[in-house]
This record gives sequence, C-alpha cells and structure tokens, in this order.
Amino acid sequence: MTAISGNGEITLTWDSCYEAISYDIYYAKNSGVSKNKYELKISGITSNLYIHKGLTNDITYYYIIIANNIYGQSDNSKEVNATPAIPPSAPAFLNALPAGDSKIDLFWQPLADSTKVKGYYIYRDGVKIDSTSINTYRDINLNSKTKYNYSISAYDFNGNVSQQTNKVSSTTLGNPVYLSGEITADTIWQDEYIIIIDNVIIPEDVKLTVNPETLLHLMEIIIYLLREN
Repeated sequence: MTAISGNGEITLTWDSCYEAISYDIYYAKNSGVSKNKYELKISGITSNLYIHKGLTNDITYYYIIIANNIYGQSDNSKEVNATPAIPPSAPAFLNALPAGDSKIDLFWQPLADSTKVKGYYIYRDGVKIDSTSINTYRDINLNSKTKYNYSISAYDFNGNVSQQTNKVSSTTLGNPVYLSGEITADTIWQDEYIIIIDNVIIPEDVKLTVNPETLLHLMEIIIYLLREN
C-alpha cells in the first residue's frame, strides 16, 4: 500500500488481492495500527484505490489494509503514513537559455517560503526527467539545434507537489566556432547567423568588436553561431 498526501486528503493505493471481495482500512494518528489497535475503520471498499478526505493538514495519519474474501480476512498489510498539507505554490519566472550545442540552463525565482520546499521537479516536453534542490538546473546530452519545452513544479517534505509552471522553450546551439580579431555583428547577421555570447543574444543592430588587446586578457572566447533555418 502507498499513501500520497494532498490538501486535506490522502490517496491510498494497493495491489489487488486474488479472490478479494472487499477491503477494510484501519487508521490512527499514531504508529502501530492493527486490527486490534486503531481509531477508525473504513469498510466495504471494492477497488484498490481510496481517497481519504476531510483530514486535518499537518497531522500524520497511519494506515493498514486488510482484504476480505469468502474464507475470512488476510493478514495486516505493512503500515504506511502520510501528512496532508497545502501544496507549495508553483514557482515563478522560469527561464531557459542555451548553454552550448547540447545543454540548456534553467533558472527560476525561489519560492518565498523556501523552508517548506524540499525541491523542484524538472519536466522536458511534458515528461519528468529529474529533480533538484536549488533554483537552477542544467539539462545535458541534448541534440544540437533542437527546440525543447520545459516546466517545473515544487514539492515539499511531505510529498505534496505544486502545479507545473507555464512552459518555456529554448533551442540548443550549433557547434561552437572560435573567432579572434575584429568581428562585426551585422556582417555575420547578413549571413543569417545569430551571435550568442555568455547565453545573451547580441541584437542585430549591435556592432561587436574583439580586438587583439582584449584577447590577451581572455583565456578563451567562444561565440556560438546558430544558423536560422
């Protein structure tokens, strides 16, 4: 049996038992629940899912389940517990920027009540791919020149999950081109390239010059050029 908390409710699910006719749920606010030690019993459940509503947030509830058939009752299930609570708010100001030809960086504003937030789930193209405990994330091993959509959600220490943010998108860059000397942005734009330096797109009307003296003070300058298709 598993228990997933929500706002004022706990969702219980379990594997169906062979030849079971119904299930009884026993619960209490203290651990050690059994058929002989419980606060309340919920009888006559005929599916393998039950949503226990009307609970008090921030109180932990403990559960066991017993299957019934024509021959009697099963043994107690393993005890599970959950704590209903108001889920975190959805994170705000999600941004996505390319970080090369195979990486995209995500960053967002931390939630105000960060003490209740355990971490953030990362979704790429609608599929949860990872989690992080901080408000930045780098997605790696992506295809070059490919557009990806992202959203995130926050979750707390009780397993409550916020709504997902609105989706944002970003496109990975082409292979890096190393340039030196004098570079004029509008000249490259005429060749249908976008100049991106340190994850910032250089506007078309900005002239970019990198002179030899500047290069002496830099270990490396990488300008990623992404051809517009």
